[in-house]
Amino acid sequence: MKRIEDMTVAELWDLFPITFAPYNPAYTHWYHAETEALAVELGEVMVRVNHIGSTAVEGLMAKPIVDILLEVHPSADPEALAARLESLGWTLMNTSSAEDLRVTYNKGYTPHGYADRVFHLHVRSWADWDELYFRDYLRDDLEARQQYERLKHQLRVVHGKDRDAYTEGKTAFCHRIVKEARQRYGARYSPKNTSTP
Repeated sequence: MKRIEDMTVAELWDLFPITFAPYNPAYTHWYHAETEALAVELGEVMVRVNHIGSTAVEGLMAKPIVDILLEVHPSADPEALAARLESLGWTLMNTSSAEDLRVTYNKGYTPHGYADRVFHLHVRSWADWDELYFRDYLRDDLEARQQYERLKHQLRVVHGKDRDAYTEGKTAFCHRIVKEARQRYGARYSPKNTSTP
């Protein structure tokens, strides 16, 4: 059987198509189980952790993938951090060449398709990330939540096996919601307004 690492992008999209499921309260339990393990392994390196993405919004139809935003201390050694995460079963998906740390890992992708529990771990420096504002706005605003769900369904019909196009199709909506959320909530997640553990 072909290893995931040896598959083409087309093969990966075919094996892992965009699928939606009704909101599942178990997502919260999955999130807590993973973050508890991360806290034990990473200790003080972990500054802040949040459940983000659609599975963090009660009532929202979503891809059954739990997204975790893990923010780390600026002094964290990226190579040591990667080794620790790999020891917990996380697989590197991609990394950014930007100055700020932006690395994504996953769990639950197998040569046979999705596992029962699937995760994306977004590892970043401690900062004021848009995803936190987007999540909060959708939690608080039913109309925006319904608009987002309709948009995702429309994009899935057209781009069900093209994740890049699907994601790009959501960009304008997400930017608009983040802008409105920042006006509504202020800089609630800025490191200037919170303290490290």
